[in-house]
Amino acid sequence: MDSIPLFCSPSGLRAYFQGSGELAPYSGHLEQHSVHIDLAPGEGVHIPPCHPHWVQNGNEVSISLGILWFSDVTARRRHLYRVNSWLERAGLHPPVPGSSPLGIPSRRLPLVMKRRLRRWMHR
Repeated sequence: MDSIPLFCSPSGLRAYFQGSGELAPYSGHLEQHSVHIDLAPGEGVHIPPCHPHWVQNGNEVSISLGILWFSDVTARRRHLYRVNSWLERAGLHPPVPGSSPLGIPSRRLPLVMKRRLRRWMHR
């Protein structure tokens, strides 16, 4: 697993990857972790997964385009959080994704099986 930024709480990551929340809504305390980047027309910046950002334009008209892309690493993390949600509804207490490498492949298995079965049925 890739490292989790210090400013993302475990509950924030959980809500984000389960699709029920923002990663880190803006708050003043995030300023101490910020990097300010001034962009000229035609320039862009890559923001790594799970790193919150805030776009603030100056006096001119500005267009901002964000493209959400899940790499294999972020897709695996999203799957783990979804499987954890199922396990929690069953009364179990799975470890937080990224806290322990043990058991991760077995926790992905139900989701992989569900996706393959769904694809097979649609053919």
